Amino acid sequence: MSLSVVPSEPSSHAEQVGDVVGSYRLEKVLGEGAMGRVYLGRHVRLGRAVALKVLHSQHTADRQLVQRFLLEAKAVNQINHHHIVEVHDFVEAPERVYCVMELLSGQTLTARLAGGTVPLKEAVAIARQIAQALGAAHAVGVVHRDLKPDNLFLTTRDEQPDFVKVLDFGVAKLITSLARADGLGTLSGQVVGTPRYMAPEQAAGLEVDHRADIYSLGTILYELIAGRTPFVGATFGQLSAEIITKAPPALPSANLLGETVPADLARLVLACLAKSADDRPATMADVLSWLDRVPLDGSAAPLPTRARRLGLVAVAGVLALATAGATLALRAPEPAPPP
Repeated sequence: MSLSVVPSEPSSHAEQVGDVVGSYRLEKVLGEGAMGRVYLGRHVRLGRAVALKVLHSQHTADRQLVQRFLLEAKAVNQINHHHIVEVHDFVEAPERVYCVMELLSGQTLTARLAGGTVPLKEAVAIARQIAQALGAAHAVGVVHRDLKPDNLFLTTRDEQPDFVKVLDFGVAKLITSLARADGLGTLSGQVVGTPRYMAPEQAAGLEVDHRADIYSLGTILYELIAGRTPFVGATFGQLSAEIITKAPPALPSANLLGETVPADLARLVLACLAKSADDRPATMADVLSWLDRVPLDGSAAPLPTRARRLGLVAVAGVLALATAGATLALRAPEPAPPP
């Protein structure tokens, strides 16, 4: 990724389709968020198609927002993982700030969910890829903090469908020296992210770490299975109160396709949704290890040694009770006492 500062003619209006921004002609609006708009751009000389994320013109004078925009590009470049969207360039001009990203073809997970229930095998495969991407981010001290279906893109890579790309690290928190060097550490009491997928500590405005992303992944996995998020509120206050105080509803025993939800998978989801960060899986590596044990072919998952030992003791106890019951049933009845 290269970082550039180039001269630019002042403009009194926002960019439009057909404009040339730097070396790219804007051909189509692909999406829009609070910070900027994403266009399909094409290099005017080379014909290369890219995604151009342009900071809204009203934000270009805000140095802190521009620095956060740059910090997102730095964060993504530092992680450098195949399940995270690539950023090729960052350009800061007097009245226009944008980054050049790889162009993806496919759909967001939001669109995938709108098309119907995702089969369990595919849901687990999607969750595994998200965990891999965020595990790589956490390893270099980056916490996404806005993990949601809108920020997860499904494309096809090497004939593999539903290949996940994690998008939009715009509210990411860097807990390494990168954030400290730029003076952009997030203050506690600042609520960022999307409410339905926030961890309790995040909804309360407290300091968060990588385990907030684990909670968000649990919410996404819950939605993939149940077709809805665990908490829904009419207002941000109501939703936050539910997230902070209420236990998540139990997952259904089967999804809408009639597939039985493995008990191990349900336990993982509820573990990720624990109110206290200390009660969640410690790392994304732990989440991946748990997902690898989930049986999706009808076979039983291998239990840890201690659990297997406890299970054998329980079976032995049941057999002993059954044997005793059979013995009592076969024994001749004793005569009734005289009146």
